[in-house]
Amino acid sequence: FAAQTLDTNPLIEGFFLSISTVGAILAGLGWFLFASTASSTPSVPQTRLVYRFTAVAVGLSILLTATAPAHSVSWTVQAGSANESAFAMISPHVGYWLHTMLLATLFAAGTLLFARAWAAGRDVTYTRAYTLAGTLTVVAVLGSNIVQPGNHTIAPLAAATLTTIGWIQAYTKQTARVPIVWRWADRQ
Repeated sequence: FAAQTLDTNPLIEGFFLSISTVGAILAGLGWFLFASTASSTPSVPQTRLVYRFTAVAVGLSILLTATAPAHSVSWTVQAGSANESAFAMISPHVGYWLHTMLLATLFAAGTLLFARAWAAGRDVTYTRAYTLAGTLTVVAVLGSNIVQPGNHTIAPLAAATLTTIGWIQAYTKQTARVPIVWRWADRQ
């Protein structure tokens, strides 16, 4: 997303917007898959059907996004955007709104799975953090995409909190095992 600032040419900005939009949908898919397979979350009912539908929807979204410069199904880059903003100024079309709804749905579905785990009392510290950060991400995606389509967004920063929580969780659980190893080594 930030690569749009490298050149003020609307064509270049639109290219990097397409790449960032593909990355966003892959991040949403990754979040949903992580949440649906995490040990603390409940399993997704009718998993095969849900995963198949999700794969087809994400594939179509990527196809429309990657080919956005060649058609106007997703958006058109406004020609005067070079003077107004370092980011692409677009006129969103149906494909853009479908992409936004799919992205929000993927983040919301993963967040809902963690919310259910939090309500069930599973790994409360992390499920609560994932639920709150996931909710923030959904709000950021919807808010940014509605208020300034294709332009300034805080959604990548909000989504980065999910990765940060995952890193902290993995680090904490890994280091929790270290003292046991050291105690075992001391006894030998």
